[in-house]
Amino acid sequence: MCIVHKGFRGFRAISPASILGGNLIGLKPAIPYDTIHSTLCKSRKNAASYEMKYIDWKNHIYSISERLNEEFKIIKRPALGDDCEYLNSECSIKYKRGLIKIEQMFTKVDYENGGPGKLCVKFDFENRFDFQLSINERDFFDKLFGVRRIKIDDSNFDKRFTIQSNDERIAKKIFKSDDTKDLFKRNRLVILNISSKNRLTKIELKNLSNRIYSIKEYEAYLSHMKLIIDCTLN
Repeated sequence: MCIVHKGFRGFRAISPASILGGNLIGLKPAIPYDTIHSTLCKSRKNAASYEMKYIDWKNHIYSISERLNEEFKIIKRPALGDDCEYLNSECSIKYKRGLIKIEQMFTKVDYENGGPGKLCVKFDFENRFDFQLSINERDFFDKLFGVRRIKIDDSNFDKRFTIQSNDERIAKKIFKSDDTKDLFKRNRLVILNISSKNRLTKIELKNLSNRIYSIKEYEAYLSHMKLIIDCTLN
């Protein structure tokens, strides 16, 4: 259970979009969404989300490295004030004007047991203009308050999702691909956020599901990121 809902069972959070008329461009939360909704570290050995052995996850990451023909490094991260150990798998792949970074954290709750975290694919590059984009599933408040959004001329997709951006042309290019639309249709835990500050643009594509990802999924997320980069750069 995430750190918010653990203490507020039965309450429904109201989206800032419903309060601010739907204009979230340039608005950044003090605490990132995926940090707020991340699971608390459990020290119990029998916790359902921590039933995997670290060596099995490590071997899986190395097999992904071989299949992608890219080097993955496993780096120990500072503890967050608890009794867990955090190990991050990291891979950097040269693409266009920067590096695509693929990361997944493993949380060890004892000497050999733990569990994998979300999958993150990131890309930073210098841009001559500031570009912002976010996408989320439409909810009752989005519809009630008429959130400003970009439609991509796909009625089924437009009914389900709210896309916000300061550049409609680029946003439509990104979601023109059926593969990209299917990525969001099939998985409610996928997040795409693009933000810019001082001409540095950051693209983050994440799946918040804490689990092992197959080689096909790694290849798919890498392919999606390349498409998003190509649309944003051109």
